[in-house]
Amino acid sequence: MGESAVPVIEYRRRAQQFAAEAQRLDARMDLIANARLTLFALALLVAIGGWNGWASYYWLAPLVMAFLGLVAGHELVSRGLRRARDGAALYERGIARLEGRWAGGEYAGGDWCPEGHLYARDIDIFGTGSLFDLVCQARTGIGASTLANWLLYPAAPEEVRARQEAARELAPKLNLREDLALLAGAVRSGVRPEDLRQWAAQASTFARPGVQFATFVLAGVGATSMLLALLLQNPAPVMLVMTVNTAWLAHTRASCKGLHAGLSPIVRELRVLAALLERFEREPFAAPRLTALRGRLASGGVSAGEAIKRLRRWAEWSDLQSNQLFLPFTLLLVWPALMAALVERWRASHGVAMRTHWLDALGDGEALVSLAGLAYERPNYTWPEIAEGAPRYEAAALAHPLLSEAQCVRNDVRLDVACPVLIVSGSNMSGKSTLLRAIGLSAALAQAGGPVAAERFTLSPVSIGAVIRVEDSVRKGASMFYAEIERFRALLDLADGPRPLLFLSDEILHGTNTHDRVEGAKALLRALLERNALGLATTHDLALTEFVRELDGKARNVHFQDELHDGKLVFDYTLREGVVKKSNAIELMRSIGLPV
Repeated sequence: MGESAVPVIEYRRRAQQFAAEAQRLDARMDLIANARLTLFALALLVAIGGWNGWASYYWLAPLVMAFLGLVAGHELVSRGLRRARDGAALYERGIARLEGRWAGGEYAGGDWCPEGHLYARDIDIFGTGSLFDLVCQARTGIGASTLANWLLYPAAPEEVRARQEAARELAPKLNLREDLALLAGAVRSGVRPEDLRQWAAQASTFARPGVQFATFVLAGVGATSMLLALLLQNPAPVMLVMTVNTAWLAHTRASCKGLHAGLSPIVRELRVLAALLERFEREPFAAPRLTALRGRLASGGVSAGEAIKRLRRWAEWSDLQSNQLFLPFTLLLVWPALMAALVERWRASHGVAMRTHWLDALGDGEALVSLAGLAYERPNYTWPEIAEGAPRYEAAALAHPLLSEAQCVRNDVRLDVACPVLIVSGSNMSGKSTLLRAIGLSAALAQAGGPVAAERFTLSPVSIGAVIRVEDSVRKGASMFYAEIERFRALLDLADGPRPLLFLSDEILHGTNTHDRVEGAKALLRALLERNALGLATTHDLALTEFVRELDGKARNVHFQDELHDGKLVFDYTLREGVVKKSNAIELMRSIGLPV
């Protein structure tokens, strides 16, 4: 399939191709099913004929061979059918994202939100309909975890630029993103990094060289004894070796059982891991971040994908010990111990690489693919300029990324050392909180290495802190006001850190009386300005807007407004200079039938 820069057209084309392929393969499955039924009927007829003397049982041979061929063909077609259906579903989800129907996707990401984080809940980083829900296209837990960490913890400027360059290169590579999605299967794979790292760091009795040597010798002696028995037509060598090898299996039984039990649950993860890493290894890259990522996918002269395939093969072979027909070979070849020794040799050779390189490389690759997918699907987004130096946030035509193009209204926002604070007034539902979240999401996404919903965007490295969605807690005995001032305490501590603070406060100190709110807000804003912070504070209390005069140009008033038309409030969500002149609270109360 070709690649295109027109997302919705290309997604629909590919979805239709996969749907047509699924329909074709579904019809082939019906043909195979009918052919198998026909062969079975013919075999039954031949068997009856052989019983009655008018047919030869030898006629069954080609029928059995043909039947086995159809069984193999059925598996191949079934695999292709699953891939075609998965592909159609993949692009239907992409079309849904482009049409604004993406909320509640496969990865809402609620599990990745740490308690007490200073902006994640406030600006909707995680949850249904969140930024993570929109952006994440990772197929494994480690990829999702990596992307979550990038959105939670801003990267250094040089790392941000490296991620941008890599994501730009990946954005048009639709075939790569398709392959990665379909290799993992219809549903997202676990590939739990903690489980794999823990397994790679363990060691059993078979980690000892002496135990491995004894196992390999006994396995070799067992294979030799079988050959001797065949040549000499005498089972004595086999019986003698089987006695010795059975004793060795009894001696190592506990260790073999523990190793097998630890490996069995991760066999599927190993399959997915090998397939994804092999796909990354095959793709040509130019960006340094991507070439470095691929360079990490090797150990001892073997590629990560090939090494993991080998481990998975031994894990699957290990299951043969439970087959009763394989029991003589299990005893003669000390099969459980032999597989355990091979696995331990693998772990000694590649365990460190798995823990420290391969899993991280996969996580980085999938996170970059997610950012690239966002850039491809949102060609009107821009790549941020990360400007080191004085604190600065500047966005031209900034939009909220979680709103559709038809819903959102773009605004210009500028914060710098000349005027680092905006006091935002406006009526209820006029757009104040949406603006705060748009600013926070853009800063988080920019410092993760992704594109942002703006025509131009410049940001200095900042820490982000928000006081938007604070809640009281009966369990902790904390009121909403106390929760809010606790958050401000945390923001002041953050502002003392190595990066300037970008703060976002919605209805600042709204949980107390007018006098305390105004005086407290003034003190907090002064303290933030003294710490070189920049940000926005929204308010309904117009008394606070008078504070701008006391700050010698370090703050300015902006507002949103509304109009009343035919008894209905109309909002244009456009940010304007100055202080709002009216409130809509009474009109809103009347509009829902309250006796005001």
